[in-house]
Amino acid sequence: MTESPAPAPAPGAPGATQTSELAFLKAYLAASDEVCPLCKYALQGLTSNACPECGKVLVLRVERKHPLRGAFIAGIVFISITIGSSALTLVLYSFNLVTMLITGQFPGDWQFELVFDLTLILELVVSLMILRWWIRNDGWIQRQTLFKRLRLAGRMALVPILGFALIIGLFILLT
Repeated sequence: MTESPAPAPAPGAPGATQTSELAFLKAYLAASDEVCPLCKYALQGLTSNACPECGKVLVLRVERKHPLRGAFIAGIVFISITIGSSALTLVLYSFNLVTMLITGQFPGDWQFELVFDLTLILELVVSLMILRWWIRNDGWIQRQTLFKRLRLAGRMALVPILGFALIIGLFILLT
């Protein structure tokens, strides 16, 4: 009774050798139409693990084509809700304030409307700064663990809630 040979270990496994990794790379490149990520040289029929044009060492690995973006997009949505609602409310209240200035008729609570507009402007500026930070730190956010990305997105969900709480608190204080 003869024993069949043991299968070659997968690339990256403890028993894997450079030859098996090169064999996997050669087989992949023979079956696909890939180019060097650095110089865009066509790699079909490659015989080594380096690009013949620029010398970049090539490694075959499995990874996501598109990284998980749910937490990042959720953060943008939550911040955008705050920005949109603050801007719309600011426009409506500013229109009312401008109408009072034009007609010269100031009701007893016109100071409240002025303070309310200033609070909305402050909320809008802070929300825009948070949105700018969120977008500029996209790469850092994507490098975090899934749990940390979800926790960050949850914190961004608090932005509209805290903004509205600020406005309601101001309303209660002034009335």
